This record gives sequence, structure tokens and C-alpha cells, in this order.
Amino acid sequence: MDELKKSAEHLLLNYSREFAELDVQLIPEVCAWIARVDRVLSQERGNLLLVARSGVCDRAIIRLVAYNLHMEVMTLAITREYGMKQFNAELKSVLCKAGIEGQHVVLLLEDHHFGNNPLFLEYVNSLLSSGEIPGLFTQEEQEALLAPLREEAMGEGMSPYAYFVDRIARMLHVCVVMDPTNPNYEVHCRSNPALFTRCNVYWMGTWYSDSLKLIPRLMMSNVFKALDMRSDRKEFSLTTEIVHIHRGFAEKFSPQHFKTLCLTYQRIFNEKSTAIAEILDRLQSGVSKLDEAQENVDQIATDVADKKTLMEAKQREADEALQQIQANMEEAGNQKKNIQRIHKDLEKEQKAIEERKRVIEERLSGIQPMLDAALSSVRSIRAEHLSELKSMKQPPAVVQDVMEGVIILIASNFVTDINWTAIRKILAGDIKSDILNFDLDNVNETARWKLERFIQSHENSFRREVIGRASKAAAPMAEWLRAVVEYGKVLQTVAPMREELKGYEANLKSGNEKKKKYEVKLSKLEEHVEELKKILGRRQWRRSG
Repeated sequence: MDELKKSAEHLLLNYSREFAELDVQLIPEVCAWIARVDRVLSQERGNLLLVARSGVCDRAIIRLVAYNLHMEVMTLAITREYGMKQFNAELKSVLCKAGIEGQHVVLLLEDHHFGNNPLFLEYVNSLLSSGEIPGLFTQEEQEALLAPLREEAMGEGMSPYAYFVDRIARMLHVCVVMDPTNPNYEVHCRSNPALFTRCNVYWMGTWYSDSLKLIPRLMMSNVFKALDMRSDRKEFSLTTEIVHIHRGFAEKFSPQHFKTLCLTYQRIFNEKSTAIAEILDRLQSGVSKLDEAQENVDQIATDVADKKTLMEAKQREADEALQQIQANMEEAGNQKKNIQRIHKDLEKEQKAIEERKRVIEERLSGIQPMLDAALSSVRSIRAEHLSELKSMKQPPAVVQDVMEGVIILIASNFVTDINWTAIRKILAGDIKSDILNFDLDNVNETARWKLERFIQSHENSFRREVIGRASKAAAPMAEWLRAVVEYGKVLQTVAPMREELKGYEANLKSGNEKKKKYEVKLSKLEEHVEELKKILGRRQWRRSG
């Protein structure tokens, strides 16, 4: 077990350097599961059903083992708009990697992936049962996909499609992770028997009692180190207390809750420790300042006593005038220093503002010709071409794609169901004017992101030669949409600079106001000093007289 743990630690370190840190606590129980999962995934047709509570490191174990076996882990990128279309697209990608490219691929699926549509799990059940999903690929797609496999299939004495299906069964490793406390767990199990007939089933469940006691020291090493150094610790055991709290909630709390409890305790402990240390530092600093002040007071008292006779000989009125002159001159000196400091700061702010403006203008100038050319193309759309577009009852797919892109950008706030009927309603207005007057500097970020994804997923429809053949009115709009996406990317890069520029300009305005205030105050102080000097001179003349 020690050798297995060392190998797992080395593997975990390499994974974190190459990708990101995995939330794995290498307790004996987890190391044993790593070995079991490795045994399954290292076999052809090795599929896996893990039944585990949240937080027992199930997903991380699969990723770690797949990394060790040089397998790519693919999972579903669930979004709000995720549906069968997106699911089928991702399944096609997975099946192509395994069946066409011949790569060992791990398809990692979890409970929450099946919440959007129960058909998702049925498709997975079909994939496990027969190695295929009927109807997933059209006839045309199959012919194009299977072309590279014909020679290999002939060599194996199989049809290209049968070879493709067999290769998927051998190369694709389906790993399904389910939480037994999920309300849909039993339904999913009963309705999808291939999860048990075609998968190695491992019941990970939750952590045992001994494992729970190991987790806190692994997750909160700095806390335990601090507690171990305290002399007043007595019989207190942090591990015992945390495990006791967790057990108090019985089955309601999963291992994930237990890890969250540990992290929360660590965060609060660190915050309180830092706060107490700051308070002690402030108190110590205060005591030092009090001692220093006492020494200064004693020294001043000694000086005053030594010079008392001389001070009594001077006229009070002259002393008061002199003290006022000195105080005002010191204050005037401070004001001059403040003005000089502010002047230097203002010069720096001005340089920073000029530099930021130059960078912003330079970056915007790179995209402006593309945007101007797109707008010029939109202006040149002829009325008869626009009328032709408006009159289409069943437009070509590329035309509908481009017009959907326009609606996503300029009308997504009030058009929820984008179809040709909705598009025609927008076209009934002055769509050309709407595009030319559209404020690109205030584009909704969500709309811009959706547009960029939409163009990426319909790239062919936005090719100039493709849309140009379909519609002379839609082609300039497609060019404009591509320019808007590029312009939005540039705006994203300069947005922080613009915010920074606003800060510099605000600092410059504030600094000028402070400088003006100090200059007014300095002028008044100098006038007051001259007046006091005249008063002191008159008093000294009277004394000498």
C-alpha cells in the first residue's frame, strides 16, 4: 500500500503541473480505489459504474487513472441551452475519437448530466449494450466517416460499420458516477440494465470511520501544526470534534460536506489567528510608542527646566509673535513640499493617461478598417436585394443562419424564439438602419458571446463565398457580424485599460484640486508671516528704545 501511495502521489504531482490540482486525499481507501479503477480502464471494453456519495474523490480518481493510462477524459459541457442537439454533437465527437481515430477515450458521466433529458441515459445504455446509437449518424455522415476504415475493416473481414462499432466497444470506456441518495437513482438503474450487465460496478459508498479521522490532518495541516505548538491544548482533539459534528447529521451529510466543514474550519481559524496577531502587534506598537513618548517628555522637561531663567527674561508678546512666525513658516514649508509632491504625481498621472490613450487607440485602429468595410457593405445593400430577402418564405439554411445571428445581436432581448417568422418581422422594419446605427461600444456581453459561439458552430454559413451565392442582402450582414465579433474581442482587451484610464483621470482631477487648495493656503500663510514679522520688528524696536 505504501508503494501504491507513493506512485499515486507522484502521479498527482505530475497531473497538477500539467493540468490543475485535483481534490484527492490519498488515504488508504482512496489508493485502493485507484488500483481498482486502473484495473478496469486498462482493459479493452472496460466500462465502469461507480456508486458513491458526493466528495469521495470518484471523479478525480477516474481523471487520475486516465492520465496515467494516457487516455483523454471527455465529459458533457452542460449549459442552460443544452439539449439533444448538443448531446448528439458531443457523442459524435467521442465516438469519432474512439471509432475513427482509434484512441482510448474515457467518457465521464454524472448524475447531473442526465437531469436535462432522460433520453441522455437511454442513449448511454444503448451505447453500452451494442456499441452504437441507432440514428445518431445520417447515411451521408456514415459514408464520409467510414471511408478511412474500409481497408482496415477488409483486413479484419468485417464491414466498415461493423468494424467501426467494434472499435468503439474496444476503445471507448464509459464511466458513470451515481449518488445512491439521488432521488432518481433507482429509476435510472431499473430502466438502464446495461449499467450493470456491461459495466464493472463498484460501490464506493462513503468513507469509513478510520478514513474520516485521516482527512482533517491532510486538509488542515497548518491548523494542526499551530494547535500542536500550543501549551494550553490539554485534552482537546480537533479530529475527534470534527468527526463528532459530522456524525451528528448521520446520512444527511456526505463526504463532500465533511470536506467543506474542514475547509470552513481552516478558513475561520486562519482569519481569527491573523486578526489576533494584528491586535497583538498593534498593542505592542502602542506600548513602544508610550515608552518613547515618556522618554521624550522627560527630556523636554529637563530642557525646559534648564532654560527657564532665559525664557522668563523674554517678552511674552515677542515670544508669541516669534512662535507664530515659526509655526507658519513650518506649515508653509510643508505646503511647498506637498505642492512639489503633488506636482510630481500629476506628471506621472498625465504620462500614464497619455500612454493608456495611445494603447487604446492603437488597438482599436487595428479592427476599425474591418468594421468600416463591413458597414460600407451594409450601406451598399440595394433595395431590391433586401426586398428579395424579405419575400423569402423558406430561405436557404445559410441565409437563415446569418439572419439568426443578426437577431441574436440586435434583438435577443425581445425575441425569445428565433425562427424565420420572427426574422421576417424584424426585416419588416428598417433592418439596414438598425445595423448602421447599432451601438457597438455597449453590446450586451451575453449576446456577443452567444453570437461568437453561433458563428463558430455555423462557420460555413458565414463564409463570404457561400452566403454571397445565397443572398446578396445577407452577405454584407454576415461580414458585419464577423467584424462585430472581432471588434468585441478587442473591446474586451481594452475595457480594463479604459477603467484604468478613468481612475488616472479622476486622480489627476483630484490632484489638481489639492494642488490649488495648497497653493491658496500657502499664499495666505506667506502673507500672515510677513505681517507677523512687521509686528515683531515693531516690538523689538520699542524694547530697544
